[in-house]
Amino acid sequence: MKRIICSFLSVLLIVTILSGCSSTKVGSVNGVSFDADTYNFYVTQIEKQLGVNTYGEDWETVELEGKKLVDIVREEAVNELAVSIIVKQKAKENGLSITQVDKDKLESQIESMKNSIGSEADYELWLLEQGLTDKVYREFIEYSLLSAKLIEKIIPDVSDDELFEYYEENVAHVKHILVKTVDDDMNAVSGDIFAQKQALAYDYLKRAKAGEDFDKMVNDLSEDPGSQSQPEGYYLGKGFILGTTGGMIAEFEATSLALKIGEISDPVETAYGYHIIKRYDNDKETFETHKEQLQAQIKSVKYSVMLDQWRSEAKVELNNEVIESL
Repeated sequence: MKRIICSFLSVLLIVTILSGCSSTKVGSVNGVSFDADTYNFYVTQIEKQLGVNTYGEDWETVELEGKKLVDIVREEAVNELAVSIIVKQKAKENGLSITQVDKDKLESQIESMKNSIGSEADYELWLLEQGLTDKVYREFIEYSLLSAKLIEKIIPDVSDDELFEYYEENVAHVKHILVKTVDDDMNAVSGDIFAQKQALAYDYLKRAKAGEDFDKMVNDLSEDPGSQSQPEGYYLGKGFILGTTGGMIAEFEATSLALKIGEISDPVETAYGYHIIKRYDNDKETFETHKEQLQAQIKSVKYSVMLDQWRSEAKVELNNEVIESL
């Protein structure tokens, strides 16, 4: 993908220049057009998610499972963009709109962002780095607000029985022993030390599978600060952890959810080192404490299924000649 960034004399000209290119129609979703600015924002986000920079300057020639990475980026960008337009359409159909209260929240969020970044010029630079313009950023915040409203309007709360069933089937209670292979600045240890760390992890595994008290091993041996601050372990699902936002690192999450109760994993290598994970029974009290978060999570899952259905039914038209030039 050839990304052309217009040259500029000062930071304050950035948005003006990009806005001058934004009238180019890239495509439409259910008859609603979208321009180059909006498309480029989603491309930038997908590029970051897929880590295209790790493939070097020639990443556009890379193929994954027989498909060019650049084509995957474009398709995913269009999918995400299409969903944002569809959400606005569905919100309108359900009588939902951006109120003055929402607009005030939007302005407050933008001002907060500016203050955290620094000056107005710093904000403009941040927008550019994110593939954004001020206009597109505001549209994205509006989309997030409408999406939250739509979930509340069309996805009803589930019963406690259904909620508990989801908790038991989709949340894993785990503890782990971490053997770090990086220093405090996330720099990898040397080869000899790495080999020692790897051997140590497998020694811990042997001891754990021989029946040594795993809780005591976690307390005495784990190099994860969380093992000390959260002695009860983690309760995690696909993409989330109870009590916090976000999720655990992908390899850790996948292994945890695949374990049976009482099972101990082989050492799982991540960017932090080697993890030996054990899955425990879920606690009823933890369920009661986090009902609200679980309710939001299950509604989010149902909403995602609905979004996929709407996306499959949407009419998407693209100006491929323009896309190739961006």
